[in-house]
Amino acid sequence: MKIIPREWVLLVEKLVNSQLKHDMVLEEDEADKRLIVGRVLSDWGFYKKWTLIVFGKYSIFKLTYKWNDYSFIEEWDVVSVIK
Repeated sequence: MKIIPREWVLLVEKLVNSQLKHDMVLEEDEADKRLIVGRVLSDWGFYKKWTLIVFGKYSIFKLTYKWNDYSFIEEWDVVSVIK
């Protein structure tokens, strides 16, 4: 199976030490606006596969399909690229 995100959506992988406590958060806490680092898993425009990116932890959408977890973010939620 191959997951192909629609335009403007990136398939990403959260890095292990991203300090994300929960996979889904309903409300953003003003005291906790931490950014996390992830890796792009599919090419899209400027973002090539394996590019390290920084994004807000409230930007992540998680999908569990056939016992595998997939994470998605929208392209405009990327704050920075790590080179």
